[in-house]
Amino acid sequence: MTQLLRAQRRLWAAIEQQTTTPPTQHRRIYQHIKHQLVTHPDGEHGVWSILRQRADLALYKPQRLSDVIEETLLEDNQPITVLRSPSGHYLCLSTAERELWQAMDGTRTIAQLATMGFLRFKQLLPVADLVETLRAQGFLTDTSVGVYRHLRHYLAQQTAEGIGQRLLSFTHGRSFELQHVDRWFDLLYRWGGRWLFTRFFAIVLGMLTIIGITCYFLPGVGGSDLVSDEHLAGDMLMLGMALFITLTLHEIAHGLAVKHFGRHVGRAGIMLYFGMPAAFVDTSDIWLAPHSARMLVSLAGPLCDLLVGS
Repeated sequence: MTQLLRAQRRLWAAIEQQTTTPPTQHRRIYQHIKHQLVTHPDGEHGVWSILRQRADLALYKPQRLSDVIEETLLEDNQPITVLRSPSGHYLCLSTAERELWQAMDGTRTIAQLATMGFLRFKQLLPVADLVETLRAQGFLTDTSVGVYRHLRHYLAQQTAEGIGQRLLSFTHGRSFELQHVDRWFDLLYRWGGRWLFTRFFAIVLGMLTIIGITCYFLPGVGGSDLVSDEHLAGDMLMLGMALFITLTLHEIAHGLAVKHFGRHVGRAGIMLYFGMPAAFVDTSDIWLAPHSARMLVSLAGPLCDLLVGS
């Protein structure tokens, strides 16, 4: 019993010694931390400094990407700048916002950019909103992670509504993209598509349209039912194929118009639209072209429909 009590006393004495006198290795760690705090109380690249800059938006120093494409256009006699990020996002900037964008070289804080904009344009510019938009759409060197957005999306997916939306997504909005679509549209344009944008073809299109409308209103010309009761399944299949071909030609016309103005076709493929297959072509790059070019790209699809209907 006496030996047991002595062993317990020695154990508690050892624990007390460890708590009151930390080991040499621990003392060295604490001494190193104390030395760093004394010699570098507010280091520029320290952990706390970086955290403080991240938390304080006014101290954030935005830096633009070097491979962003810029185009300056005239809209209502006012210059605007359209940016295209490497990720395929587009953003329209005013003259003041363009100067702020050019000044985002990683050396100026948001507060300094706001001061510069006020001194230059005599007005308070929404610098913080502009920076957040640029970062969210991939125009800056550091991208926005969106932790809370992803968490909200994950939690929403676990609800009954989220499960229903996932089931609905199988029949709506699912897309199957083709590879190297810009090269295919470029070849299609050079192999004959460029003739669709000539004055001669415009005259032919006008004549065919007039003939088609005239024939439609001629006396004695009657229509027929698209779907009959006797061949319902076959007629529905043929009608679906006709609609698919028409929509495909419609989208191809948009893509050829984009190539006509020397712009890039970003994406193209097949998507499910409420269970029905439909073609799509991404014409976003035409935003880097003048207003007249954008108008013609928008009209290319309806003009193709007019030609098919005639």
